[in-house]
Amino acid sequence: MTNKALKAGAAMKGGSLLFNVDWRSTTFEQGDVSGMPCQSCYTMMCHAATVCDIEIFICDKDKQPQKLPDPCEDGTGYSDLCMRVDGNETPGRG
Repeated sequence: MTNKALKAGAAMKGGSLLFNVDWRSTTFEQGDVSGMPCQSCYTMMCHAATVCDIEIFICDKDKQPQKLPDPCEDGTGYSDLCMRVDGNETPGRG
């Protein structure tokens, strides 16, 4: 999506993105569905938020937007966002 905008000549600074993640796995401690991005995707989102000056939101279990923590790379950001998105300190709803 962002690559298409870049190729069209759109500015890539500022703005916001809203993600509705549907991650399914049998390895979660709680349930088999999560609204969280994986740790690698979360790290990429943090980088994009910082470098591109954008706000990134993830839909929680109640379909409400939850903003990535700022700063999100402080060591507790991922578990904080997990609590707000899935209701647990690790990915998985259940």
